[in-house]
Amino acid sequence: MLKESGKPADGVEVVPPPTGENPMNSIPAQRTGITTGTASGTPASLTQVRQSGSCPSCASSRLTVLAMTLTDGTPVRFASCHDCEHRSWSHDGEELQFADVIARATKTKV
Repeated sequence: MLKESGKPADGVEVVPPPTGENPMNSIPAQRTGITTGTASGTPASLTQVRQSGSCPSCASSRLTVLAMTLTDGTPVRFASCHDCEHRSWSHDGEELQFADVIARATKTKV
């Protein structure tokens, strides 16, 4: 049960007027225009099949590939396979061990 707080110190209570709609039930406005990721004009998507290599575990070409920078400034390429869920990080063409990625991504306390 909520406790009523009473009126403010100046004695004036400000109550916003009712809007007649519940903001939790409204549908957000949709984006206009299409963001294109390829020369053919097809929409860009992380789940599109890309010709950016194959999974080292199952050889599938269905990968999500992202470029990211770890906390220590190391630029890496993250790849996740849609078929077997294998994940890998590489830097300068060499695959990084998971423990190394965690160490490079951990903030040091000062």
